Amino acid sequence: MIRRLTIIALVAALLWGGYWVVGSVALDRGLRSWIDDRQTEGWVAEYSNLSVRGFPNRFDTTFSNLDLADPDTGLAWSLPFFQILALSYKPYHVIAVWPDSHTVSTPSESLTLTSDKM
Repeated sequence: MIRRLTIIALVAALLWGGYWVVGSVALDRGLRSWIDDRQTEGWVAEYSNLSVRGFPNRFDTTFSNLDLADPDTGLAWSLPFFQILALSYKPYHVIAVWPDSHTVSTPSESLTLTSDKM
């Protein structure tokens, strides 16, 4: 009986770990594809690092040095980091983590947004 429970636990752990790996790879590819699509459309869409971590129960995505700019509207957004956090068993419940300071630019001005609670 103990052997059977051990096997069931190991299989469940392997399945859960596999789910996380598949989900994290899909998330990473999807975000990189979105950035690539923006670049193809002529946007500035750059980052220094993109990581997905949180094994086994979270998908914690972090962009470092994210810069987005739409040439059609002249709007741009620059952040030292941006995080998207989700529980792996509830991936539709997303928490966005903003930096204390980031910059939004329009064709006429640049605004630095600051907040210690964002």
